[in-house]
Amino acid sequence: MITLNLKDTSTSWVTVSDSLTVSGLQKTYKQEELLVFIQYEKGDEVYLELDFSFIDKDIGTIDFAFSKLENSMIIPYKIFQDKSITALVPVPISKSIELVKITATLVGGGSNAGTATIWMKPSYFGF
Repeated sequence: MITLNLKDTSTSWVTVSDSLTVSGLQKTYKQEELLVFIQYEKGDEVYLELDFSFIDKDIGTIDFAFSKLENSMIIPYKIFQDKSITALVPVPISKSIELVKITATLVGGGSNAGTATIWMKPSYFGF
């Protein structure tokens, strides 16, 4: 079971839950960093995968994956976790990005899949 909590206002959260995959949109509030809090208990799945993308309002409704250049190749930026963990992951972004889409998946899970609770919110303080 995955539960995704996205910061909606200064006092409220939007929560989405599902058994193996969830996704949602987080407003960035023009900050340069998002904080992703992960509480993950591994089950029989292979790993937890977090995938980030964004939609540029000037271009349209295309999801652009967060990527990096590696030997002149574009490699999607994803987070993979294959052990139980409680962690904070800072995700740097550009101030021009207004919405970030996060998709969390328990990959290869069977009847005994683990649990992941994820909170995502803008960081008002840099690391």
